[in-house]
Amino acid sequence: MINVNIESPLYPKPAIPIAPVPSCKSFGFEKPNVPAITDLKNILYLNSGRSAIGHAMQAIKIKPGDEVLIPALHCISMIEPIIWLGGTPVFYPIEKDLSITCDNVIPKLSNKTRAIIIVHFFGFM
Repeated sequence: MINVNIESPLYPKPAIPIAPVPSCKSFGFEKPNVPAITDLKNILYLNSGRSAIGHAMQAIKIKPGDEVLIPALHCISMIEPIIWLGGTPVFYPIEKDLSITCDNVIPKLSNKTRAIIIVHFFGFM
């Protein structure tokens, strides 16, 4: 394992925080008029995206027979919580640039569709 000292003169000081942060204060900005995650009252901190998807699916009461639309490019962590609750994942295609279009999603909708999971691949909307 290579140990890299980020304070070394060989590396520039990071312009953004190295670890994920939930508020503007961490970036050195004054608090905007928009509330940060930590300002909310009913927060549930989770340790993974899979847990977050599972809790979201429970919150909207996914049950056996319900469909959840998922992009065709996905990871298994997105599917397992849906199956765990008895839901059915339905896959919609995405474009070559990883974008989502209504033309790809609308044909997959049915009267059993309860949710659509939309992914910002690599952080791009």
